[in-house]
Amino acid sequence: MALEFCQKVLHRRTVLFLVSDFFDEAYLDALRAANRRHDVVCVLVTDERELGFQDAGLITLEDAESGRTGIYDTRSPAFRAAVASAGERRIAALTATLRASKIDLIRIDATRPVVDPLLQFFRMRERRQRR
Repeated sequence: MALEFCQKVLHRRTVLFLVSDFFDEAYLDALRAANRRHDVVCVLVTDERELGFQDAGLITLEDAESGRTGIYDTRSPAFRAAVASAGERRIAALTATLRASKIDLIRIDATRPVVDPLLQFFRMRERRQRR
């Protein structure tokens, strides 16, 4: 909805930074439409804890889509590897989708300083503009 709002109120071409965890769905069309008119930069905010579980014993989780609940053993290396793999696949798919749509992506880890990824991004943009 924020992208659709920007499309309505921003009449001049601008740089839009969209800061999100990108867990939502059905935003890609609005993102691509905004990128046709503006320079959209996606900022993916992650937390290393999203990409895996620490050993917390048995936990109950609910699937947000189906509503089903299950009990999972976070001590299990197989469970932790599956969670980490699913997180990595989600980020890789997002990265590939944005790259195909020619939308820049900055990845920020919420547990680390944000300065380095931002500097790296702006240096990359500067090099790209020189070409």
